[in-house]
Amino acid sequence: MLREIEPSIFVPNIQDFIFERDDVIPDHFCDYLISKFENDTEGQVKGAMGDGSFIDDGYKSTTDIKLHPNKKWYDDTNVFLKKYIEPTFLEYYNTLGSIRPHLLSCKVDYDSIIFARYDIGGQFDWHFDQGFNAIGRVFQIIAYLNDTELGGETFYGVLDRKIKPKKGKVIIAPSSYPFFHKSCPVERGKKYNIIMQLSYY
Repeated sequence: MLREIEPSIFVPNIQDFIFERDDVIPDHFCDYLISKFENDTEGQVKGAMGDGSFIDDGYKSTTDIKLHPNKKWYDDTNVFLKKYIEPTFLEYYNTLGSIRPHLLSCKVDYDSIIFARYDIGGQFDWHFDQGFNAIGRVFQIIAYLNDTELGGETFYGVLDRKIKPKKGKVIIAPSSYPFFHKSCPVERGKKYNIIMQLSYY
C-alpha cells in the first residue's frame, strides 16, 4: 500500500518492495524447463559469483546454466521473459507510486540470467546483488520452478521475511541494501529457480 511522504508524493512501505506473485509460470512450462536443464549437461557449470570467475562452494553451492548468450536456450528464454516476467514486472512497477518515473531506463541485464539447481545442502549465503561489481543493478527477479520439499527459502534478514519456493511463483525486490538476503540450504529434495537483474542503462 502506498503512503504519502509529502503532498502528492507516494511510495510503498518497505515490506511492499518485496513483491510476490503465485502461479505466474504454468506447471507445464516449469516442468519443461527443469527437464531441459537436466538434459543440458554440457551447459551446466559450478555456480559462480561476480563476473562468473569467483567460485566458493562454502558461500554459493549450485549448479548453473547461463541463459544468455546461449543459442540452445534463446527461444525459451524469450518466451520466459516476454510471456511471464515482463507482465509481472509491469504489475510490480505499477505499485511503486512516485518512484516509477525514475525507473523508465531500467532494463533486463541479459548477462545476469542464471538458471540454478540447488541440491541437498545447496545454498547461497548472505549477499545483496548490487554488491557484485554491478552498481547499476536495481531489481532482482526470482522465478521458482518447483516446490522445494524442505529448506531453500529466500530469506530477507533485515526485514525478517522468509519466502518458501513454490512452483510458478515469482518474487521481485530491490537489488541493494537493506534487501540483504540469502538462499537457505535445501534440506530435502531439489530447488530450481531462474534469477535475473534489472539494471539502469
